[in-house]
Amino acid sequence: MDPGRAPGDVLPRVRHRHRTATVPSGRQAAKAGLFDVLLVYRLDRFSRSVANLLDLINQLEQSGVRLSSATEPVDTGGPFGRMMLQLLAVFAEFERNIIIDRVKSGMTAKANKGKWAGGNRPYGYLVEPGTNTLIPHPEETPTLREIFRLYTQDRLGTPPTTSTNSSYKPSTTSTPTPT
Repeated sequence: MDPGRAPGDVLPRVRHRHRTATVPSGRQAAKAGLFDVLLVYRLDRFSRSVANLLDLINQLEQSGVRLSSATEPVDTGGPFGRMMLQLLAVFAEFERNIIIDRVKSGMTAKANKGKWAGGNRPYGYLVEPGTNTLIPHPEETPTLREIFRLYTQDRLGTPPTTSTNSSYKPSTTSTPTPT
């Protein structure tokens, strides 16, 4: 996915799989009039955000391109299709939010049972296949213990305190500020 783009923002990244310098992006191709219909399999595969979808439709219309779905009665060339597009977009966004809630609930339930909820394992641990719980990694545990000791006893990795550095002022932005 392109940095800074929403997951449903597909128009800027619609391109040929084996892109060369002569193949324009989806937005450039639409503006150049290289196609007049954008056919999607399902609307919820194109965008799951009503605001994002309406913005994409606006961009397509400005380029003279209709959106049509292969499996749903959506064609932005007429009023009925536009209405169906907006209704289906509302349900696609609702479905996305339901999925997010279910995944979060499932991960919380696993964590409450003491099981690993998924993702990359934390350094120093292994995920035991039978129980799906975290167990110490025999080779990484000594390093992890040393990191913990350096942090808790030697205070490495913590910001300086006013007693050790009277000119230290915590930054309120992501970039360091000169003191």
